[in-house]
Amino acid sequence: MLFPIPQKCSATVISVTHLDGAVYNIRFQMTDPNNFSFIAGQHGSFIIEQTIRRNYSFASVPLEIPYLETCVDATPMGPGSTWLMSLKKGDQIALLAPLGRFVVDKESPQKKVFVATGTGISAVRSMILDCLSDKQRVLPRVFPHEYPQGDPFAGDPRPASPAMVSLYWGVRHEENMFWDQQFETLSKVHPNFLFIRIVSQPTGTWQGRVGRVTDFVTKEEANFTQSEFYLCGNREMIYDMRKQLVEKSVPEEQIKSELFY
Repeated sequence: MLFPIPQKCSATVISVTHLDGAVYNIRFQMTDPNNFSFIAGQHGSFIIEQTIRRNYSFASVPLEIPYLETCVDATPMGPGSTWLMSLKKGDQIALLAPLGRFVVDKESPQKKVFVATGTGISAVRSMILDCLSDKQRVLPRVFPHEYPQGDPFAGDPRPASPAMVSLYWGVRHEENMFWDQQFETLSKVHPNFLFIRIVSQPTGTWQGRVGRVTDFVTKEEANFTQSEFYLCGNREMIYDMRKQLVEKSVPEEQIKSELFY
């Protein structure tokens, strides 16, 4: 697979949306989109100050260029968080992008199993949307945005990826699942997409799965050696999940991961 060459880019903030707690969705428009591309799953290094940069994964799909999105947890409240909280519509930002090799092979016929915790869902969202809805009109209905330069998803729909796709998203509390309705809608539109939600510490009337996301992957998946696994989230989850998959005889080349925090 050929990866785009990273370059310094500029963009304009379109919106800053509060999703949950200290989690925000940043949507921006590239200044020179004709010279920019990325592969779903990649990220950008956002330039906070001359010597301070922070890596944030793109949550949108390449088809949406010149528009991009990222999902960020501002909890650390360091330089990156402070910068993030100060952003407003119309602000100019700079970044080095695209970076990373945590990408999905859309052409592979093998089942794709995505495992995410917290805001590790950002890169996973990009990859799942890219697999399921390439050039289909379903995306604007599920993720409504304004496209001043024309709807990039307009035109004749194309069949969704034939490969089965599963998403296991683990969060601490049920209210932390800020994109659950979007993924639920996708699962209704695409019969080859299964969305599984896991809450480790439910606080309300949660009736779904409770526990560690890794435990449910090993319980509910079947053909481990015939599947590709994409892991994105906290260090403990990735280490534990990778260990369990290796014990299930999954080849190393079929396990891809990105440490998010």
